[in-house]
Amino acid sequence: FYNDYQNNNPYSGDRDYYSDDQQNGGSDQNQSQSSKAAIGIVISEYNGVYITQVTGNNAKKAGFAEGDKIVSVDGREISDSNDLISYVQSHKVGDTITVTVERDGQTIDIRTELE
Repeated sequence: FYNDYQNNNPYSGDRDYYSDDQQNGGSDQNQSQSSKAAIGIVISEYNGVYITQVTGNNAKKAGFAEGDKIVSVDGREISDSNDLISYVQSHKVGDTITVTVERDGQTIDIRTELE
């Protein structure tokens, strides 16, 4: 499914949700200079919000995977990438959140500390 999604995705660009530079990608260096909280994932939006890359150490340890569809965060439905970004950025680095994802037809709750 993920490869089909990636190949047929008309969304012009992934959103790097690891760095402060939301529109233009960014790097791990940007995160250390930024005070905004982030999950440590790169997302793309097309019929939902999907993880396209897991970049942060906390996100990797928590168990996020490429192709996961983000359904909700702390029980709040996520309908687009702006929902996710604004909710996470209303928190601070070190806060813990629970992200509900769909993977292989199953719903999984993933608890992670924001970076």
